[in-house]
Amino acid sequence: MAQGISNQGRDAEALFVRLVRGSRKIARAAAGDAEVDVDGITTSIEIKKCDAPGQSGTINQVRAIKFIPLVVYNPTQNCWYVVPATELARFAASKARGQHTEISFESMNLSLKSILKWVCSAEHLDDAVRRAIRFDREHRGIQQALDALLRELKTLGAQRRQDIARLLEAVPIWRLE
Repeated sequence: MAQGISNQGRDAEALFVRLVRGSRKIARAAAGDAEVDVDGITTSIEIKKCDAPGQSGTINQVRAIKFIPLVVYNPTQNCWYVVPATELARFAASKARGQHTEISFESMNLSLKSILKWVCSAEHLDDAVRRAIRFDREHRGIQQALDALLRELKTLGAQRRQDIARLLEAVPIWRLE
């Protein structure tokens, strides 16, 4: 049976849960892939697998707008990358457009090379995740700005869908006849 793209990182998620104390799989995928209890507060984590040699790999569909840390596992290199949500927002802010979208905060891609400074071993993963979460908590203003952006995008999207639906009511359905 072929493995779908959304299931490619399941083994990385399972390994993460084994390595990071207080972590567990999240049932609702939209919230992230795992959650970790740090200082009595639960934080969602996005986990990706990038099985690439060297620094040539690409991490797709990174969603800075969620404001949750990104953890990438590279089994070929036997290493992990822990990128705080704050740094994901910095990457998104530097991009003119996103991956398959005009808005980089909604979805972007990153290269392994671009996140090299956040590489760690399995032995240091637990500490790196906790430090990234605490770092992000010091910068809640960024999360608030991203939350506001998401609310505005949803409102604008709903308004424009209604506007376009009204315009389409006057347009006959095109048929190849």
